[in-house]
Amino acid sequence: MVKQVHFPLIDSRFSMQNMISRMGGRFAVLLMLGCNYESFSDVVISRPICDFGEIASTSIVMRSYEIVNESESIMGIADIQSSCDCLHILKYPQSLYPRSTNYVDVVLQPVVTGDVSYIVTINLADSSSSSCSFELRGVVHATDQGLLPKDRSTDISTELLTQKMLSRDLQAYMGPAEAIALSKKTQCAILDVRSGDEYDAVHIPGSLHVPLYAIQTKNYLRDRSLLLVDGYGLTSSLEEKCRQLRAMGFKSVRILYGGLSAWKRVGGPLQGHPRAIAELDSIDAALFYSARQYDDCMVIDASTNASKVSPWLIPGAMPQTNLANVVASSSAGWPSSNRFLTALIVDDHGRSSSSRVMEWPAFTSVVVLAGGLDGYRQFLRKATAQLSPRTMTLTRVAGSANVKSPVSMPSSIKKSCGSCRGK
Repeated sequence: MVKQVHFPLIDSRFSMQNMISRMGGRFAVLLMLGCNYESFSDVVISRPICDFGEIASTSIVMRSYEIVNESESIMGIADIQSSCDCLHILKYPQSLYPRSTNYVDVVLQPVVTGDVSYIVTINLADSSSSSCSFELRGVVHATDQGLLPKDRSTDISTELLTQKMLSRDLQAYMGPAEAIALSKKTQCAILDVRSGDEYDAVHIPGSLHVPLYAIQTKNYLRDRSLLLVDGYGLTSSLEEKCRQLRAMGFKSVRILYGGLSAWKRVGGPLQGHPRAIAELDSIDAALFYSARQYDDCMVIDASTNASKVSPWLIPGAMPQTNLANVVASSSAGWPSSNRFLTALIVDDHGRSSSSRVMEWPAFTSVVVLAGGLDGYRQFLRKATAQLSPRTMTLTRVAGSANVKSPVSMPSSIKKSCGSCRGK
């Protein structure tokens, strides 16, 4: 069952002892639907407690908590931390829009038995360094079963599964249908910012190959309507360059949402090798890893074991059993300003080009994870093996049709401390 966490709480009867005033009001955390409270009064409510029940020591348990912003202001979340590495934060939003909800996903993998307790702390992104917390309690029973389920093995660090949900500046983007219409006007210049080899393999007829760093040196482009294009439009580098060029006085700069892949989806003309054109329907694991954190991207699970595999490897993935409900339920929690949606399709082996999602009109862009869950699992295992005490990045293999930008990874693997035992 999904629990609810409300902050700030409008009802002035409740406040937390350690809360700091912000935006003229008080913060509080309220867990509902099955949670218990140690004590409360008209002035102070103690840290809320939620009982997750009884589980086996070899279990990996996932829980979702609904975060509700009942204020009239956007609330930023700096990070969310747990008191013990037995409880790992899988997914949380970067911000909460006024009077909106979102979710925090956690995974529990206990290493001790008996009564256990975990503190989850939500650190808010404001100058006062405000924070609020709640407690998870339960009982862990010893078991003779020493092996974890195949798809939830311990050779993948949970550090790699954490997602801080990000938002794009969608005002900087242009949809593929609008871009096709713009491309027919003489004042438009389509700038392909990929590598020379990628451009030669496939590109939009009439587009110019100009690396990102070189655009600002092309003074003849200052008065043109510029459309920046890469393979998939899933990285943040184009947004950064778009803002920079506008600040430098370039008249009009937009980004093709979904890149060449979305252009192809609406029937836009492409020139190049047939294989390179076909590969625009799929992305590699490194690009998928970075793209899944954006709130305009929806992971659609088309795997044969969706309910057991994908929620662990890819928190927030939704089965494609009922597309209409998937789109409706996901869009409901997104900002109304999201004009574009990307579907990231995941199956067992990366062969979902025939998926019904490919034809679903709600999505501006639809791509398949190359290699499927099997390949993504291997990617995470290799990344886990490379984790070290220093910051580490992975770069995509040369020759890939994807944009070659670094993918940030966690800096180290934490070991369970066992501090979760209840008192």
